[in-house]
Amino acid sequence: MKLILPTFLSILLTALVLACHASAQVEKPAPARGAAADTNHSTCVPFVCQEQNPSRCTMDIYALEGHKIHVTEASAKNGYAYQQQLVAQYLVIGKVYTVERTFVSSSSTSVLLKEFPKTSFNSVNLVDVCVQSANDRKKHPDWDRYPGAHI
Repeated sequence: MKLILPTFLSILLTALVLACHASAQVEKPAPARGAAADTNHSTCVPFVCQEQNPSRCTMDIYALEGHKIHVTEASAKNGYAYQQQLVAQYLVIGKVYTVERTFVSSSSTSVLLKEFPKTSFNSVNLVDVCVQSANDRKKHPDWDRYPGAHI
């Protein structure tokens, strides 16, 4: 019974994220004529954790498509047990992955990765490889959902 509930919750969360993901695809505007989409992030300023506790270093929840993240030994231990199991099942510590989309909510952020588009991960298990600019953060579709939360 212990494994059934977390597995069920994981499946339910993934289904909800995928449903949101499908609706978000329709809203994605095309880049302005003659402008290239800014998703390759060709200039990378490496993310350096400034926290004394490495488990507090996590990814930018407003990461845009194409943003690079990875899992650390500390971040793999964050979140609930079923989220830790998903990380252990799918991700390799130190390997770089690419963000497909993040879904920001009031208490957690779900992350879809291009490498595993049907599996939803918790942002607390992922760490930025590069720092995303403040201007890029504001381009995220969920930026205005929680006014006052941008620090």
